[in-house]
Amino acid sequence: MERSATHTAQGGLRFAPPTLHFLNAELRNQKGIMKKTICNIIILWASIFIVFSCVSQAAASDVICPAWKIGDKWLVKSVYQSPLKKDSWSAPVYWEYRVTGCEKSGSEDCYIISVKDHDGSLNLTAKLTYRLERGEKSFAVPVLVKSEIKKKRRGKPITKTLTYDKKIPIRTEQTLIPFDMPVFPLRFPSSDDFTVIKHVSQTLRTSEMLRQEVRKVQGGIKELPEWSGKRELTEVKCISNNNALIFVQYWCEDFLWPLFGRNGNMQYWLVEK
Repeated sequence: MERSATHTAQGGLRFAPPTLHFLNAELRNQKGIMKKTICNIIILWASIFIVFSCVSQAAASDVICPAWKIGDKWLVKSVYQSPLKKDSWSAPVYWEYRVTGCEKSGSEDCYIISVKDHDGSLNLTAKLTYRLERGEKSFAVPVLVKSEIKKKRRGKPITKTLTYDKKIPIRTEQTLIPFDMPVFPLRFPSSDDFTVIKHVSQTLRTSEMLRQEVRKVQGGIKELPEWSGKRELTEVKCISNNNALIFVQYWCEDFLWPLFGRNGNMQYWLVEK
């Protein structure tokens, strides 16, 4: 701080005390510097927040994961390949899927999806149980943990229960009801390997490697001509270790089920959102 000086009688210098006007000016100067510093800090943190928000939104837009709620329902059309003629397909069968409830399994929530044939003529139903896991983006990730297939044989009800120990791609089996299920969330592009263990008997187990590949596609899907070029779709393929196709599906953001899917026995389309 500068101060004015005057000569003393002895010829020395004596510094005069700072004036009130000077002190007020200095105080205003310091306040201005502090205000500018605070503004710069606020701008810096705002910039950091915007950058992280953009990164988070970009990351969220790079994944597909169905968001079900109780009461959701949709209709799926399926056709089945003839065992005698490779290019021959059955008449269509329509399946009604409905999210019927949420059950507790220990400390975890599970969604229940009930499936039946639309006109009720086949006496074939399924109860699919999905455990909800918390994803890193704070959305619930459904994991198929149990399939209960109910049908009648010679007039008697039969229930076949399939359970799944961990997050693996699930193929449709033991039923005509399509329930192929990839591992969510679907990230693109990605390629992940999974070891699937099957319990053949109480003492015998077999294992196989499955690969899940995810990519973006823009039209060119002959089974979905009305979607050609309309919107980008997410293709997920499940492939065995000998490169055989287990299933392929095409998902679209905000839809509850794949728009189209195919496995070794059937093809199926979402006909109602």
